[in-house]
Amino acid sequence: MIVVDNAQRQFPSAGAALNHGASMARNEVLVFVHQDVYLHSLARLEEVASAIVSDTGVGLVGATGMTARGELVGRIRDRVVLTGRACTGFVDVDSVDELLFIARRQQVLDSPLSESAQLSWHAYAVEYGARLRRAGKRVVVGPIPVTHNSLTMNLDQLTAAHHHVGLHYPEQVPLHTTCGTIDGRQPDRRKLLADHRWRYRWLQGSRKAILARRAIGRLPVVLSDIRFDLDGVLSNCDASSLDIVTPTSPEEKSSDFPAFLELDRHGRSIKFRIANLSATLELLSKMDNERSLLLTNIDLDFLRKARTIINSSSVLGYSAATGFWLLMGAAATAAYDEWRLPAATPLGARRHALSRTVAPCASTSNGRPTASGGSWFRDR
Repeated sequence: MIVVDNAQRQFPSAGAALNHGASMARNEVLVFVHQDVYLHSLARLEEVASAIVSDTGVGLVGATGMTARGELVGRIRDRVVLTGRACTGFVDVDSVDELLFIARRQQVLDSPLSESAQLSWHAYAVEYGARLRRAGKRVVVGPIPVTHNSLTMNLDQLTAAHHHVGLHYPEQVPLHTTCGTIDGRQPDRRKLLADHRWRYRWLQGSRKAILARRAIGRLPVVLSDIRFDLDGVLSNCDASSLDIVTPTSPEEKSSDFPAFLELDRHGRSIKFRIANLSATLELLSKMDNERSLLLTNIDLDFLRKARTIINSSSVLGYSAATGFWLLMGAAATAAYDEWRLPAATPLGARRHALSRTVAPCASTSNGRPTASGGSWFRDR
């Protein structure tokens, strides 16, 4: 393990920092990984390393990425939600996410990551994949289960980085990434379109909210990506811990994600559990309002089955990127002003509907981007 410390900002870009680490490495395969990534299976990394050593046609492997059809593949936990379609082997993609990617050391020494100032801290794996594909190499995602416990979101100069990639690889446009599609348009034109994109997402989300109300009855429903709102909600209610339960199938449980995991987020203890349907319903039946519980990766069928045991001190949410989620207990009683904004209020619901079930509080902000951006993780 080689740690590249950039606390003193001696490296002007991610590419420069990672190339420095590659120059210090001695083994045949390199795994570039963010500092906030929790690895669930070193054995999976070994399997991928062995595969790319034996198959030199593969140039780059990621834990998650976007296909040419705009599908997210590679099952990982992004903050508090399982995302991406699971894969058993290599799946060809347009690009891989920078949180973790793997390449042969000699390849990186011969063709280093870009140190361009235009890329700075964004899209360096996207650019590297496009360069390798131009050279005839495959860019793929493999089965590498991880939890990306990201505490911040840095979107500074992301649009400029994508524009840079689009200019240098026009033959690969449109190029799908986990932070939006590189389509070759000028940044100003993209911003104009993005400023109105939330309305389309709002209509889609409103349709889902109507279906959810039919399944679960009268319960506050918000259009929100809980990955980016949760820290602000927990701050509002001064919660020191949170239980997160993902009801899932036995196949998911055996896919190298542990049944229990505890991580720290901003000084709070976050406990993740993967449980089957019956165990999840039992947890709900024993839920008390002193605790805070978040259910992720749930669907309408689950809501119908849980309808009689979900108490009124709950908030149901939806975003296209994560599906339905349900927040219960103490955290659900904390007012969160961003959930009263028009973009978070489904069609036909009162903008201040939450005020009937939660106490008012001072306006807070956790730095979550507005709905006008183009990041997949933020708003797709």
